[in-house]
Amino acid sequence: MAFKKGHIVSEEIRRKLSESLKGKKRSYYTPSRFQKGHKHSKEVLEKISRANTGHIVSEETKQKIRETNLRLRKRPPSGYGRFKKVNGKIVINSSTYTAVHQWIVREKGRPKKCEMCGTTEKNRYDWANKDHKYARKLEDYMCLCVKCHRKYDKENNNK
Repeated sequence: MAFKKGHIVSEEIRRKLSESLKGKKRSYYTPSRFQKGHKHSKEVLEKISRANTGHIVSEETKQKIRETNLRLRKRPPSGYGRFKKVNGKIVINSSTYTAVHQWIVREKGRPKKCEMCGTTEKNRYDWANKDHKYARKLEDYMCLCVKCHRKYDKENNNK
């Protein structure tokens, strides 16, 4: 029986639910569904391993597993864009969006005042790139509050 938030439950239904759940092991913090990041104990891992030992898998299933693994291997690495090949060697790509913004924060520090509206009372300020080429030139960046940053990008046809 599913109840919606704010639904008023009568005393009779509460009593019936209480009686039906008596003796059942349940906890709010440990639901029975899978939880991402949950680690099994060594004993449980060994038990799973013993249960799967000798398990026969059909050729069709094996082929599906091969195709999935092949597709996963073709994905770009998690740091995609951070690295590039130069003369056959892999080097860090220093001109990625994130790398340039980290560089500007190191060079100029955290922005504290909007250069368009002059406010210092906002919660967040951004380093906005004037020409949207993200070159490593300090004069190409200006400090803007979020509202002015969006307005600036809209006026200059940058999304």
